[in-house]
Amino acid sequence: MLGIATKKYPNENVSFICDDILEAALPIEYFEFIICYSVFPHFFNKQLAVKTIVKYLKKDGKFTICHSQSRKAINNLHKNVSQVVAKDKLPQMNVIKKYLKNLGLKTTTEIDNDDMFVIIAKK
Repeated sequence: MLGIATKKYPNENVSFICDDILEAALPIEYFEFIICYSVFPHFFNKQLAVKTIVKYLKKDGKFTICHSQSRKAINNLHKNVSQVVAKDKLPQMNVIKKYLKNLGLKTTTEIDNDDMFVIIAKK
């Protein structure tokens, strides 16, 4: 996915990083946007992952968690596809929203319908 993204957006002001967010050596308050696309259910400690990610956002930066399927579809897929990901659930919107609020972020977009799951918050 990073290879495709790099080809689609070869801009000098765009960076793509593949790393373990809990162990990455990234500059604090560096990024204007951080997007977690189709990965959030796989964070073992979701609250810790959000806390860690948010520290990398600049003031007024935006943090997005998005999936091109509904929360229900994602959770059913994980439950039925493999024991490896059977417990990897996408939490309800209000749970993620609480994580963000507790870190001082304001939710600007919430979509949780039959087609997608998206939450965007601003620092």
